[in-house]
Amino acid sequence: MSISISEIESRRPGKHTARKVLDWRANGLMNPASTMQLLTTLTGLDILDPQYRWRTNIYTDVVIRQGVLKDNLFLQEAGDPQLAPEEPAKMMKELQNLGIQTIDGNLFFDRSAYADSVMEHNTIDGKSLRAYNVPPAPLRYAFRTLSFQLSKSRTADFIDITYTPALSKLKVANQM
Repeated sequence: MSISISEIESRRPGKHTARKVLDWRANGLMNPASTMQLLTTLTGLDILDPQYRWRTNIYTDVVIRQGVLKDNLFLQEAGDPQLAPEEPAKMMKELQNLGIQTIDGNLFFDRSAYADSVMEHNTIDGKSLRAYNVPPAPLRYAFRTLSFQLSKSRTADFIDITYTPALSKLKVANQM
C-alpha cells in the first residue's frame, strides 16, 4: 500500500504546480491488485456504454415439429462474462417455452465474435492455469474454472466432494 496526496496550485492562468502534502511509499513497487479493476471497469463503461448488455443468441435452421427440433442448434456467444452454470439452464427453459422438448441434432458453438489474435493466451506472470490469467473468449462458461464443494456426508463418516460445472469425463477419487 502507498499514499500520495498533492495539492494543485494555480500560480497564473495555464500554469499549475503541485505541492506534496503526503508521500508515503509512493515510489515503491506495488501489486496493483483489485485497483486495476477500476481501470478496466471505467474503460468498459466508456467504450461499451452503461446500457450495453451481452447477448447470447440461439439459432436453428429448421422448423420445430411436435416439440422436436430435428436438426442443428447454434449457440452464438459474444463474450458474456457471467455465463455461469445456471444461465444455460435458463436458456433451455426458454427453449421449452418455445415448444422445443427434444433436440435431435447437433449443438454448434459459434466463437466467431472475437478474432483469433484476441484469444491468444498471453499471461501476466507465466502461470497460464491461474483463473486470473483466463484469456478473452466469446464462449467462456463458468469463468473457465471448476468450483469444488466439500461437505460432511449424510450417509457415512467421510467428506463428500462435488463440483460445478458438471463434467462428464471428470472423476474425483475421493479418499477423504
